[in-house]
Amino acid sequence: MSTHQPFFIIIDLCSLSYIPLIAPSTSDARIGHLAQVADSFIYVLSKLGVTGASSTVNVELPNLVSRIRRHTNLPLAVGFGVSTREQFQSVGAYADGVVIGSKIVTVLRDAGECKTSFSIFSLIGRDIRLLNLFKLVRDSSWNSS
Repeated sequence: MSTHQPFFIIIDLCSLSYIPLIAPSTSDARIGHLAQVADSFIYVLSKLGVTGASSTVNVELPNLVSRIRRHTNLPLAVGFGVSTREQFQSVGAYADGVVIGSKIVTVLRDAGECKTSFSIFSLIGRDIRLLNLFKLVRDSSWNSS
């Protein structure tokens, strides 16, 4: 962190948060370092390459999330390539947050001017409520086996 000290001083002075991105190719040593300097959550890239819709989610993603969890208790938000309801629910089963930026852009692009807000809330809001309910059930003490 010493070579980046001015960066961390500035973000602290500006009341900003440092959110590192961790890719599938990130080494365990680097994950450990990033976990130490993260202060709010970690953004986990579901795939290598660029963001955007994908037909499937990386099958190694649960392993990546597990590797990161060995280094931190901070929330993990997964993004890059999550675009369908099924992908959202699948990733939400093991991540603390799911980033669906490309889907929001697609909804905005395809929606008429008056329907934009409604489209976003009906598409995204429903899935977020389902994910929150799923996590409540998964994490509740009455659901232990």
